Amino acid sequence: MMKPDVSGAGKAHMREGIRRASSMLRLRHTGANDIGSMQEIRTCAASAREELRPFAAAKIPEVSVYRALKFGISVYNFRHVALLLPSALFLPFTYEVIRIGGLERVHLLLAMARFDLNGDGIIDGAEYELSRMQGEKLVVNAVSGCANFAIISALLFGATHLTTIGRPKPWHAGPESVDKFGTETTTNFMYGVYTLNVAAQCLALAIIITSIFSRQLLCNALPSVMSKLAFLSDTNLLANMGTACTWMIAFLCWVVFFGGFLSVPTYGFISMALLPMLLLIIIPTIYPAFLKTAMRLHLEVNALFACEGQSTPVAPDKELAMTNWRPLGDYAAERSSRNSHAQPAGDENAANEIAIDMEYND
Repeated sequence: MMKPDVSGAGKAHMREGIRRASSMLRLRHTGANDIGSMQEIRTCAASAREELRPFAAAKIPEVSVYRALKFGISVYNFRHVALLLPSALFLPFTYEVIRIGGLERVHLLLAMARFDLNGDGIIDGAEYELSRMQGEKLVVNAVSGCANFAIISALLFGATHLTTIGRPKPWHAGPESVDKFGTETTTNFMYGVYTLNVAAQCLALAIIITSIFSRQLLCNALPSVMSKLAFLSDTNLLANMGTACTWMIAFLCWVVFFGGFLSVPTYGFISMALLPMLLLIIIPTIYPAFLKTAMRLHLEVNALFACEGQSTPVAPDKELAMTNWRPLGDYAAERSSRNSHAQPAGDENAANEIAIDMEYND
């Protein structure tokens, strides 16, 4: 690993990281006259594209367990800390994901950049309908993600709360552990384990509160789809709750790790097997999945930029067909059977409009 650069260049990297992080897409700065208009969608798509360009230009690293572990820890566990460190400590690919705000925000920006499929700055009728559908889908997925985090956190909060308040009985080291290790040692360990338990409980409660009020704002306060997307982009809600969830689980693992032998000094040490067993499962599976997901997003972003400047936009029916795995001809045939005034199926433009209309109405 490279040594941190504490020279003037290193401080410049830190200032650049803070500046780039603060220059994220901020849809709330859209002019008041543009709210709910085509111009707002154009601004959204153009801003998302500009923020994704450095990520698209970064070189994809080779996949290895070490690189995947470093990527996952940097993006999901220490992303906010990594923004304050010199970018030279990270691979350009990893640093761009950190700068944007994590994989969840990369996906959000990619979906918003697709509002203008060919990047020509012109939103036609088909692209407008597609942007509205994709925007609604993003909001629904965000609300569902908040609900999932809230359920998990509620279960873990219930598991830690009784221990914190000493119900059904206060938590303390067992008499056998005190006799074997001494009062001072067991007391010090109890301080550490109890602190970890309270920290896990605080994170669980914070996730629950954030999820409840975020869903309330998304569903009952923000009126338009674009306002909801602005909220998701500004708050980076899902990525931040994902980071909090990883730390909550980590604290609970340490509670189990140290709590076993405090109760029973003989076979209680078996609880220490939890942490290495989890690492043997998570490191080879979950962390490579993080890196491979980022690589897939990188390919999709570059595919989007490859369509810029085309005179004919990328057919939106292809995106819709991938959603439900139904051929375009099925939409055209079904629509034609319902409406005798539909244009002939051989007209490609009419088929695209039919596909969009059918998908939106469904």
